[in-house]
Amino acid sequence: MLGNLRYLNLSHTIYLENIETGTLRGLSSLEALDISSSAYKWDAMGNVGEPRAAFDELLSLQKLSVLHLRLDSANCLTLESDWLKRLRKFNIRISPRSCHSNYLPIQHDEKRVILRGVDLMTGGLEGLFCNASALDLVNCGGMDNLSEVVVGHKLHGLSGLKSMTISSCDWITSLINGETILRSMLPNLEHLKLRRLKNLSAILEGIVPKRGCLGRLKNLEVVDCRRLENQLVSFSFLRQLKNLEEIKVGECRRIKRLIAGSASNSELPKLKTIEMWDMVNLKGVCTRTVHLPVLERIGVSNCSLLVKLPITAYNAAAIKEIRGELEWWNNIAWQDYEIKSLVQRRFQACAVSTSLGKEERAEEPETPERSCFKIKKVGSLLLGNPEEKLMLFQSNVNTFEKEMDNLPDQRKRQKHELELADRNDKIATNQVKRVAAKS
Repeated sequence: MLGNLRYLNLSHTIYLENIETGTLRGLSSLEALDISSSAYKWDAMGNVGEPRAAFDELLSLQKLSVLHLRLDSANCLTLESDWLKRLRKFNIRISPRSCHSNYLPIQHDEKRVILRGVDLMTGGLEGLFCNASALDLVNCGGMDNLSEVVVGHKLHGLSGLKSMTISSCDWITSLINGETILRSMLPNLEHLKLRRLKNLSAILEGIVPKRGCLGRLKNLEVVDCRRLENQLVSFSFLRQLKNLEEIKVGECRRIKRLIAGSASNSELPKLKTIEMWDMVNLKGVCTRTVHLPVLERIGVSNCSLLVKLPITAYNAAAIKEIRGELEWWNNIAWQDYEIKSLVQRRFQACAVSTSLGKEERAEEPETPERSCFKIKKVGSLLLGNPEEKLMLFQSNVNTFEKEMDNLPDQRKRQKHELELADRNDKIATNQVKRVAAKS
């Protein structure tokens, strides 16, 4: 009997257009349901005599704790949202039927909400916002900054969020506006990605609470936000970032400095990695008043004006790796030749990266990891003087040896993923056949 069924996988059922009324209510023991990327269209509530199962029937499953689901709109979510609190894990996507999913797992993916082409001031989203640990906003509108959404929906600062990605939301001019919020916002966020926000001019705007806003942020990635000017991290933003460990920034062509300076000394005590690419006006990372005591890795690609690095006598010993074009490295201005001698052995040369096509960049922007950090064409060795050729050759050999060491593990992992995908396809096919037979 299907009343004892605990797990049901109906993902990628592109021809599933009908689930008869009462079918879901009969799955009283169901604990996990995956109906993502399905053709089934949900109505909020079923009418008398309606032959199709509605969303309220799904909510009646009291033992359901894992749910993967796609909705055409937020209309179904205007129902009570207490059912979300029962879920231990969920992945809920609201997007037009024509949008394909190519999102990969991220940090804190246990309770993930993906909104694509949604007006963020629409009613019914409050439950999703308050219960999500990961939030992706793609091509969404209805606000100039996230503060308006928090205030408009009375979301108490989105304190549950640990990971957030915002991309292609053209109306956003800032992430947090100090004039709008009265309390801390995003206090537990650890991972923040901002991509292709063509009108973003600041991450933090105005005076924000000194403590509580982004205080636990560990990873910051900003890509193709071309209205950001002068600096990425303002002084008010710098005060919040005591737990920041990694900065990745690329294609922000108006930024001249990553981190703003201050009259008094300040520091990012946990920052270990900085990666920069396609920053044509970038001239510096930070001023002398900003200390980076545990900085370990620097990656640079196509940043020709960057001639000063945040390496001093106090943190030079901590540096483990510097990657960039050889011509760029030779133009770095050093205040102390002993510091250069100390970190020279940490430098690994690479050739100038080539840009990806727009289609590939749409979800995976090019970074030094994907371009400058890989072995380049042997033809690159033909450039430069003999010493430069030898340095580049040795760097490529070292990189090649590291990749070869990791190759067996990569092959095992790929084999395991293929076997797992094949097994899931077989299970899904059998489950669909059983459900269709019982229906």
